Amino acid sequence: GGVEPAVVKVADSEDNPGFAVNLTDVKSKGAGEAWTAASSSAAAVGTLASTRSPRDISIAFDITGAIDGPSGGAGLTVGVIAAARKVELLDKVTITGTINPDGTVGVVSYIATKMRAAARDGYETIVIPSAATEEYDPGTGKRVDLLKLGRSLGLRVVPVELIGQAYATMTGKRLFSGISPERATLRPQVQAVTRRQAGSAVGRLEAEVARTPSAPGSLDGQARLARRELAAGNYPGAYGVAVDTLQGAWRAQARALTTGQQAAQARRLATKAEELLASGQRGSQLNPEQQVTLPSALGPAVLGSSLLAGIGSDRNANADALAAARVAVELVAPDAVQAVRAYGSQPVTGDAARFLSGYTNFLIRAGDANLTYFEKVGASAAAGETYLPAAQALKEVVDKTPPGENPVDQEIVQSARAITYFLLTASLVAAVPSSESQAAEVKDRDRETLASTVAVGRLIAPLQGRGLDGGYPLWAARWGTGAIQALPGISEGADGAAQGYQQTTYSLITALLLTAAAREASEASAG
Repeated sequence: GGVEPAVVKVADSEDNPGFAVNLTDVKSKGAGEAWTAASSSAAAVGTLASTRSPRDISIAFDITGAIDGPSGGAGLTVGVIAAARKVELLDKVTITGTINPDGTVGVVSYIATKMRAAARDGYETIVIPSAATEEYDPGTGKRVDLLKLGRSLGLRVVPVELIGQAYATMTGKRLFSGISPERATLRPQVQAVTRRQAGSAVGRLEAEVARTPSAPGSLDGQARLARRELAAGNYPGAYGVAVDTLQGAWRAQARALTTGQQAAQARRLATKAEELLASGQRGSQLNPEQQVTLPSALGPAVLGSSLLAGIGSDRNANADALAAARVAVELVAPDAVQAVRAYGSQPVTGDAARFLSGYTNFLIRAGDANLTYFEKVGASAAAGETYLPAAQALKEVVDKTPPGENPVDQEIVQSARAITYFLLTASLVAAVPSSESQAAEVKDRDRETLASTVAVGRLIAPLQGRGLDGGYPLWAARWGTGAIQALPGISEGADGAAQGYQQTTYSLITALLLTAAAREASEASAG
């Protein structure tokens, strides 16, 4: 382990519009599949965080020699943001960590080895994932306190959760200078809708648990917990617990079906998912903020439909996919769309179709790089059983995306598929046990979800100050967090935590898209 310099170049591409990432040079110099996938994800997350339109830039990476592993992802992301904004990196500062699609910095291993190499090479500061301030040293069999090690090496160690914190440390500048200390709030019309949704979800949960004699006994207790959270006015918590518990009840129901019955249920859910996506074809009736927000709200319908592609002869695997798809298609996606349609804010001016078109194409390219990597080196990972068939099925769909700019109704659905394709393939990459990550602790998804929720609120608050609503990303992020907080340390809460993580990631991407759209509108009006 050592410090490998990497160069990130971001160029304006007005003469040839369209996002591009050039990886030819790094591949010729020995970049491995993991590093290549990390660079593609870094390009995607970095472009989103920079709020530069992907239609207007091209990105290239360069290295000095052979390199592999995912731990360069966070550093490359910071590099993309800085280059896109034409900001210089501070001298003698380095970083290690992966990059997740929700903007959190993920755990890597062998940080102590990298710290010693950094100190030897003259670095004074190293940024590390906040979830990895200690690590197991396979050489000594003991845990190493990395903060103490840094002091002994004369290194300033800065633990971070979010890429914005890493950017600030490495550039001396804030990622979003307009971030408000004020708390973002759900507007009354969205509050009313989400309160009804929580009540409906809890009522449906109680009915489903009652009609599922094969459901684990713990689901009864969780149903009572959801009712208590609802009575206490904790609507995000009640909804999050309901999502988790419904998935468990529906899994039990699906396991009692024959494979033929499972296939029939899959066809019914697929039809419902397509009906939901068809609702996106009425996006021209919405204001521009809603048009930019609706793709993420439709994302769970895309995910549910894709999961159904894996239905086969394994009844238990089928049950897992059916339960997750049913929650997404029958509950989460319809409620998300309803939340988006509930608010009518002062519109973000500008061309939403053109805006979404640029992001659609670049997220598909990033997803392609992730999928190629997983198919080559990670197909045996556990996540591949459920998510690989889903990603491959979705790739067949996104490959048919018409080039160029299309009418806004069409762009909304295409963007929903592109965002979900990127999130799905990024999840696959995160599940690959690389040589570098074998000794690393399992990623703390709960911690990442909580950090992302805070980031969503901080991004939405200044947008609300400019007249936007931000209701959907706030609601989705809060119920994702609510599931985690209401079900701490409960193994049955894994379903809700996974759904919550996905929703929080959709929410953060939406908040970044709204920030970019508002910036473009401001620049257009000023010009």
